[in-house]
Amino acid sequence: MPEKPHLLCVDDEPLVLTSLRRSLGPLLADMNFAGCGSGAEAIKFLETNPVDVLVTDLRMPAPNGLDVLLCASKVSPSTLRFIYSAYHPSALPFEMVCLPHGYYLKPLSPLLLGQAIRSARDARGSISPGPVRDAIIKGVSPSP
Repeated sequence: MPEKPHLLCVDDEPLVLTSLRRSLGPLLADMNFAGCGSGAEAIKFLETNPVDVLVTDLRMPAPNGLDVLLCASKVSPSTLRFIYSAYHPSALPFEMVCLPHGYYLKPLSPLLLGQAIRSARDARGSISPGPVRDAIIKGVSPSP
C-alpha cells in the first residue's frame, strides 16, 4: 500500500496550528499531518522530510512564509504550496507571485481549505507529465 501524502502546516500562532490539525485532520484523513510553529522549524523540516502539500502563514518572524515557500520550491519543487494568511495577496512582492499555488485569506472555513487542497492534489494528478505539468508544479510560466 502506498504511503500517505504528507501535509505540513506552518504558523507562528499555536492556536491556528491546533485548529488546522483538528479541522483538517478529518477532511484530509488520507494525509499525514505535521505542524511547525516557525519558519526556521519548517525549513529544517522541509530539508529532511518529504512534503507533498505545504500550507504556511505569510507574516511570521524571520524566516517568514515567503522564505518557507522559497525553500520548498527549491528542495521539493513538486510540493503544492499554499499561503493561509490574514494579509492580502498584494502583500507578496511581484517576484514571489508564482511561489504559492494558492492564496487563502484567514479566516477561512477549514472545510474550504481542505477542499482546495484536495482539488489541487486531484488536478495535479490528472495532468499528463510534460512541460505544462512541470510549469504548474514549479509555479512558473511554460517556455514558448
